[in-house]
Amino acid sequence: MIKKILRICKELGAILTLGICVTFGSLFFLEEQFFITPLTILKKEIVLPRGTSLKTLSRTLYNNQIISSAFLFEWSLKVRRLFIPHEHMQAGEYVFEGTLTPWDVFEKMLKGQVLVRYLTIPEGLTTREILTLVDAVPSLLGDMPVQLYEEGSFLPETYAYQYP
Repeated sequence: MIKKILRICKELGAILTLGICVTFGSLFFLEEQFFITPLTILKKEIVLPRGTSLKTLSRTLYNNQIISSAFLFEWSLKVRRLFIPHEHMQAGEYVFEGTLTPWDVFEKMLKGQVLVRYLTIPEGLTTREILTLVDAVPSLLGDMPVQLYEEGSFLPETYAYQYP
């Protein structure tokens, strides 16, 4: 009877040891992939619309060669959400370039470091010329207003805008 108990304890100990080794090995692998191993990224612009799922985001980043594994990126963030559930990545247009780890990519999106674009309205333009200038900007979305604006309604200035 005691021999049987000792044999069971040895087997459980072996299983427990194996489980610990697999767990730490997996954590080491994830750390290597997520925090340490960088990718060199040529300039890539992606848009993260509101409500994008983590799976769609991971696939988009992978398809644009910004991360090396959609699966690891997605599951690493799912595990993180277990511990910090209130964290959310910000919607917007992002530019990735240089040497980045998946963690760098995640932090950029978490902090909402979106691409800011600028439109300069020079002095001396009429309202019609200004509206034509605004309408010609491909990164501005939406319809032009139909109401007529009085001359002097728009100030000559540089305006910053970003993807909503």
